[in-house]
Amino acid sequence: MYILLQSVLSVAVSVVIPTFNMGGNISMSISSAQSQTLRDIEIIVVDDGSTDSTQELLKTIASEDTRVKVITLDQNFGILYARMELLLHPVTSKFYTLLKHSDTKSILYYLRIIITMIFLCHK
Repeated sequence: MYILLQSVLSVAVSVVIPTFNMGGNISMSISSAQSQTLRDIEIIVVDDGSTDSTQELLKTIASEDTRVKVITLDQNFGILYARMELLLHPVTSKFYTLLKHSDTKSILYYLRIIITMIFLCHK
């Protein structure tokens, strides 16, 4: 059981957060992803041409945590385009998920998903 838990904790997951003008709230979503129990987590924030303090805040957060990567679009193209930006900047893990820029998840959220997927695949 311990070996299984260790291998599950080591599964790589990319959390993608599209955002636009959320300088006041985006740090909560990023912090939620940073706090996950999974060890190998990549956080990709796609800034959809923000005109407020979002870009500066994202630069600061990314400089303090190498797991956070920021993709900045020149102008606001909309959330669908921001999500499609992943086709040009692919994630580095087998699994990825989208997180709204105003959402937070419990620290066990992604771990539970991975355990469920492993359980269902081995039935």
